[in-house]
Amino acid sequence: MSSSTAAPRRSPALPRPRRLRAGARAACAALGALALAACGEGADAEPPAPRNLVLIVLDTTRPDWSSAYGDGQPTTPFLADFARAGTRFDRAYSSSSWTLPAHATLFTGLPSEEHRATQTTEQVAAGVELLGEALAAAGFQTAGVSNNMWVGDRSGLSRGVESWVHPPKVKFPWLRGEIDPDDPVLARTPTVAAVEQWLDGLRDPARPFFLFVNLMEPHEPWAAPLEAARPFLPVVSDANLKVEIARLYPQFAADPVVRRHYARGLAEPEWVTLRGLYRAGLRYVDDVARQIVELVDAASPPGETLVVIASDHGENLGDHGHIGHMFNLYDSNLRVVLVARGPGFAAGRVEQRPVHLADVHATLRAAAGLPPASGSIGVDLRRGAPPDRVLTAFLDVPLLSLRRLREPELQARFERQLWAAVGPRYKLIVGSDGAEELYDLERDPAETRPLEPGAVPAAALAELRAAVDAARARQADAAPLEPPPMDEAMRRELGALGYVK
Repeated sequence: MSSSTAAPRRSPALPRPRRLRAGARAACAALGALALAACGEGADAEPPAPRNLVLIVLDTTRPDWSSAYGDGQPTTPFLADFARAGTRFDRAYSSSSWTLPAHATLFTGLPSEEHRATQTTEQVAAGVELLGEALAAAGFQTAGVSNNMWVGDRSGLSRGVESWVHPPKVKFPWLRGEIDPDDPVLARTPTVAAVEQWLDGLRDPARPFFLFVNLMEPHEPWAAPLEAARPFLPVVSDANLKVEIARLYPQFAADPVVRRHYARGLAEPEWVTLRGLYRAGLRYVDDVARQIVELVDAASPPGETLVVIASDHGENLGDHGHIGHMFNLYDSNLRVVLVARGPGFAAGRVEQRPVHLADVHATLRAAAGLPPASGSIGVDLRRGAPPDRVLTAFLDVPLLSLRRLREPELQARFERQLWAAVGPRYKLIVGSDGAEELYDLERDPAETRPLEPGAVPAAALAELRAAVDAARARQADAAPLEPPPMDEAMRRELGALGYVK
């Protein structure tokens, strides 16, 4: 494995990535007519195999705030087009509420309590085969481009990948003068440059490839360029947008807003600005994802490449009294974007059955011709998901994030482990402090009306409890791991994102 971290520099003026020609776009859309519909006719037949695999993660992206999933504001127009050319999964769930365990599930197919990458240990367990390792051993040329410091060498998730790059700092690039805020292209980012360099210069056309990209634009602190923010903060100029962002995020850090929210609450005008900035972050990342997919489509003929776009977790914007994504397992945190386009996925299909990030791992392995991974809880989505499965999620004691809260009573409130079990209709959340919450997701998708146990059919409740009990048992049986040391550069990066004090 080679690993590199590019030195900070002014982002070069990239040529606009090549747009897919109309004929190529039509060919991509036609894939669905030839593909097997998940859960539909022919599901037992062998799905068509792609040559190349691409996984793009839109960090911190809530599906219900995405126009691809029906949000009324133009947050993700490219993703909406992409979904029409592929299959959209409306009930996709993460394995946890934050980046590291979610990505570890994507890379291992294991639940959080088994892959061990949590705030307690901060790295994937040694000896667990990762997706990049398996694909490299199968002959794929592998590359990773990660904007998130949790996803890389420190956590072990880059293990086995031939080329792994952390581009220069991507948060606040236009505020720092690294890109031109007046450029009609919303994001000429170093990430796009790194992907283009690999696809056009380092890729071996004789080999199939696997490309992973993590994009961080919707992660707090939020600061998209004016062009991305204008639809959601209409009475704003470039100058006063910079002033407002600097006021909310002194020194470009999220901590002050988070502390004020939990200590005494934010004023409604601040929430209006924050929600507009979050939507701007979605619009910003949508354009970056578009550029990357266009580069991929230009590098490989339509029909050869399976492209999966997912998010790793959601975000709270006042939901349940929370901001960010560290202290709860509500659907505002756990539901994720998941859209797949390419061989095996029908164009325009919308899947309503519950699916999991572990299924992405299982699907990519199967598409590469590999057997299921040992211990994987995922299923090949090209063949369909079971209609009655129960999915689980786990949040370990958020040790790093607790340090952001100065009030001892607040720290005590959130110093606990959480488990969630999600069935076809009902959801159970259990805390290590004995707290329990039960919801009917069909009638109460926002989880605002907790149920009494007697309001849920006994069989459904027993199944949820059994799933939580099994997850708790796995966690109890796990041997303790020592987290790797954190250097000052890593601490600064994670501090800016609000993970550490």
